[in-house]
Amino acid sequence: MRKICIVRHGIAMERESFAGDDLLRPLSDQGRKKTIRAMEGLVSTLTSPCLCISSEATRALQTAEILQSAYNRKLGAKLDLQIRGDLNPGCGPAFYFYALSAPDYSESGTLVLVGHEPEISEFLSLCFYPDLPGGKELWDEKRREKGMKRLRSFLRSRKGFRFLEGEMFQIKKASASVLEMDQDGVELQALLPPAALRAMAASEK
Repeated sequence: MRKICIVRHGIAMERESFAGDDLLRPLSDQGRKKTIRAMEGLVSTLTSPCLCISSEATRALQTAEILQSAYNRKLGAKLDLQIRGDLNPGCGPAFYFYALSAPDYSESGTLVLVGHEPEISEFLSLCFYPDLPGGKELWDEKRREKGMKRLRSFLRSRKGFRFLEGEMFQIKKASASVLEMDQDGVELQALLPPAALRAMAASEK
């Protein structure tokens, strides 16, 4: 049995307030404070060894570094951190599926992925509701971008896969989705909103 934890980055500065590239947009001051408390709570659900893979976006990487600091301090163990452009905004959910099965990640007891919306809810929807009627077309013959081609190698279908965007999963910033995987498949264990994670951190004090 293997645990996978998917984390959405914390609250970032508003796009209108940040003049630089969107990938460089950082956590807001309030977002950082809330993320610190949320990641303190998340650490209590993690085990060792643990590998964290983050998007290149500053707001995601800052979230991952906050988690890494809390993990190292509270568990007295090292949380390995990798950065992958495959998790960047707009890249689609293909890497999430790859990370579940890739042999180069199989050594970690717990795998944490820090990413963005709508990719996280797309991934969860495809895991548990792969053929919902209607909704948004995630892959079809007309959309042959690199990310969609990769996704097709995991989810084979002539007609593509559909999901109802925002209907099945509402993923808040600094929240975590916990899954467990074994030879029989993937099971959703918990959807932990940031308020619940912060309460978990407070209960330990």
